[in-house]
Amino acid sequence: MKVNASVAPSWNPRRRPSSLSARLGAASASSSACVPAPPSPRPPLSSRLDLHGIGQRRSFVDGPILQWSGEVAALAPPAPSRAAAPARPASIPAGDELCAVPQGAIGLLAAQGKWDEVSERLWARWSSAFITGGPGAGKSTLLRHMHAHLRRHFPGDGEVVVVAPTGTSAKTAEGMTYHSFFGLVRDCEAANANPTREAATLLATSRFQPIKQRLAKVRALLLDEVSMVGADKLGIMYELLSQARGSSSPPCLWFAFGDFLQLGPVKSPMAFTSLRWPKLFGNEVLDLTGQFRQADSDFIRAVADARVGKCTDAVRRLVSACWVDGTKYEEIKNKVFHLMPHHRAVIKHNRECLNLLSGGRLPEPFRAVDRVVLDPDRDFNVSPEEPDTVSEQTLRAALHDCVAPVTVPHCLHARVKIINNRKQALGICHGSIGEIVSYEPDGTPVVRLENHALPAGVDRGAFGLRDAGQTWVEVLCPPVPFTARLLAHPGLQAVRTQLPFVLGWADTIHMSQSLSVSEAVLDLAECFEPGMVNTAISRVPDKASLFIKSLSPSRIIADPLSLAKYRGWKRL
Repeated sequence: MKVNASVAPSWNPRRRPSSLSARLGAASASSSACVPAPPSPRPPLSSRLDLHGIGQRRSFVDGPILQWSGEVAALAPPAPSRAAAPARPASIPAGDELCAVPQGAIGLLAAQGKWDEVSERLWARWSSAFITGGPGAGKSTLLRHMHAHLRRHFPGDGEVVVVAPTGTSAKTAEGMTYHSFFGLVRDCEAANANPTREAATLLATSRFQPIKQRLAKVRALLLDEVSMVGADKLGIMYELLSQARGSSSPPCLWFAFGDFLQLGPVKSPMAFTSLRWPKLFGNEVLDLTGQFRQADSDFIRAVADARVGKCTDAVRRLVSACWVDGTKYEEIKNKVFHLMPHHRAVIKHNRECLNLLSGGRLPEPFRAVDRVVLDPDRDFNVSPEEPDTVSEQTLRAALHDCVAPVTVPHCLHARVKIINNRKQALGICHGSIGEIVSYEPDGTPVVRLENHALPAGVDRGAFGLRDAGQTWVEVLCPPVPFTARLLAHPGLQAVRTQLPFVLGWADTIHMSQSLSVSEAVLDLAECFEPGMVNTAISRVPDKASLFIKSLSPSRIIADPLSLAKYRGWKRL
């Protein structure tokens, strides 16, 4: 369903509601109950709903399809009838559409914050488990407790491993990216559609021999932010672990943490659509329903409602309380971090802030150097072409999606975002925000990052460390290489040498997932995917530090397939 801006205007709580806002306001009264009454007969869905089945990328602008019953908009499929609803635990916000699903014994312990007991119960099952829950429900806390518990049972080196899809999420989970641990190239496309054959092909290469030895040791794998992992990558990781360990090895336990009602992977269907998912987790989930981050009941309720795609009175009250426009917005425009749906809006805001900082005299940007080199991970049994045989057009195409842009403008006191994980040993990873505080004589920028305690055992000079205090670090940020595959030229690699940061006054909501931001301005009128509004709102743990610049109520939606799964999974 195409959404026309003229019929889905940005929501300003201080003006008279439009007809759409009025309809949704009326809908909120009906949808605020935990479980709605049985719906009246609905017209058949458009055939476009078929586009959002298993294996398809989700999109807001072209779906999901809304079903209408009178003036009430509800996402398919409908919730269970009232007769089937059990008593709701007090810890679950009333607006949470998933409260009708009966909670299990382990979930009831988790709602009380009894993490050690929960960890013991999960261990006693001797089975893998998927752990989910909304923002602040305790997923990260349980991951840390579960990690410590498993280490007591598996004390050997490399037997318990924590992995995550991004450097930021890996830092939060105190682990490493799954790309690094499994030896997967970040932009690599599988040569085989069958994960079993793909894993066998990889393990047969010389490059994977040390990786195979590492995988063979694993007894328990904790995977954080599983909602950001594609089904294809989950299948390959499962097969790599299984084949590396052999049939005679004891089974490897998987504990996956995440929330499929937030944003999913960019280029792949959700992990639960993988054929390996039921092999690992069956039809069960540990749903964390407590709230340990927030004490504001109105904020908790609003986030819970937005999570399941409802624009309720609680959501409206939150937006009204956090709304900024006019003079109030201008006061914080260049001071508070912005989250936006589209990359073009992020670039525009960052350039405006840089222009204001430099007094309209923008400095000359740093221009990247692109080249072709031999791939260090190439098959040495095959002779590659000469690097100079690759055309300029092919090189540009290979680097088109490179995280490092062709030019990076910057100046003294510019806010920047780190875009690689080369300084992860310093606690700095992709997504870390800092400020340029000086330049070395050769022009190398020095970036200071606040709220970054230096890890123990790191000496000055290591990893570009220039200086450090109790709560901050200063690092040198010279240009570094970013690589991309040349699919048409096996054995060769495209390399872009560029500064390891971009301007950081704003970022996309996609890139912010797994981050916790101290304060943020949310520009949400053009959100275009299920879970996008939910992801943005839940980045900020304190309502007093949340500023909402724009919002269209019709953009508060949840993925129908994920909702159906959450309703169908049995609770542990």
